[in-house]
Amino acid sequence: MVKVGYLGPAGTYSHQAAQQEFSGAELIPQKSIGACFESMHKAEVDYAVVPFENSTNGQVVFTYDLLRDWFMKCGDSTPTPKFKVVGECFVSIHHSLIGFQPDLSKITKVYSHPQVWGQCSSFLEGLNVERIDTSSTSRAVELVAQSPLVEQNEIAAIGSSAASKLHSVPVVVPSVEDNTSNTTRFLVLGTKDEISQTSIDVRDRITLLSFVLKHFNDMGSLSHVLDVFARHKVNLVSITTRPAKLLKWQYVFFLECVTGGDASQLDPVYSELGEFTEELRIMGWFPRSVDYAGK
Repeated sequence: MVKVGYLGPAGTYSHQAAQQEFSGAELIPQKSIGACFESMHKAEVDYAVVPFENSTNGQVVFTYDLLRDWFMKCGDSTPTPKFKVVGECFVSIHHSLIGFQPDLSKITKVYSHPQVWGQCSSFLEGLNVERIDTSSTSRAVELVAQSPLVEQNEIAAIGSSAASKLHSVPVVVPSVEDNTSNTTRFLVLGTKDEISQTSIDVRDRITLLSFVLKHFNDMGSLSHVLDVFARHKVNLVSITTRPAKLLKWQYVFFLECVTGGDASQLDPVYSELGEFTEELRIMGWFPRSVDYAGK
């Protein structure tokens, strides 16, 4: 049976993503996003599902930093990964305020994953509460369920309706997200070329790559890179940066571009990029999901 790692415990949105993409597989919860990467490298699982970006709150920086640390040497001793990005999936995210106290004015603390705060900012502005980070949304609900009775009337969590049912903690306010179209994109890590999905667009594929600029303080250093893609008529769909951990103010650039079914069409691009970049890494080449919100 196929084994799939995900950010646990059960009831997280990562769990929902894993269930969505791997029906019938053995789903194995991991304590952190970093543990998902470790379990892949150690071949403890066949695939791992990790959150990558949210349509409301932007990039999941934990995942970007792990991609940097695993795929780019950047002066450290991280082993060469035995996996790559082999797929993507999208999950609609609908948050609920979950707890035992129906009177919002009596709630003093709210638990949730740090990525959630920016997705529910309008709702949270109306509450005078302390926000407490947890490792996952399901763990937040679990903490409320396990708290002493004397505390349960003062605390709540923000998480999914699935977590509410799993931990037997009622929903106080449903749909507290700022945007009803709130969606999280997940990447699938694996060792094979791609996963067997029915929800893919066979026409489009995504290439995820990263690099650092050779002369990052020189005028036009980034524009030279972008010009390479433009000359070869390659459509860039995202660009993100994270600190490179080498020199101050030096950054790793993450780019995603859309290509057809022939990976070799990017070979001339890679060849020219060598003049302007270092640590060029191809992290994955995988089919675009038909659930992509931009289609």
